[in-house]
Amino acid sequence: MNSKPQLDIMLEFAEFKQSEWDEKRNYWKWWKLADAAHSIGFEFDSHNSLEDTKATLAIMKFLNKENAKTTNEIMKHLVNNAS
Repeated sequence: MNSKPQLDIMLEFAEFKQSEWDEKRNYWKWWKLADAAHSIGFEFDSHNSLEDTKATLAIMKFLNKENAKTTNEIMKHLVNNAS
């Protein structure tokens, strides 16, 4: 069996938002795709495979952009506070 790395965008989004803790799963509450997309300003026709894919891609791009901002902020802080 060939095991390939997988990425669950909704799991990543839940971790990013950290809105509500799920005691049962011991992790952040997962968001519905439509709610997550709406929260980042992406409107689409849910339950349509192409539209759902576009929404997932929009969320992935959003997370990548936010992660890049965070990385840049950390790097600036490190450079500015280097001894």
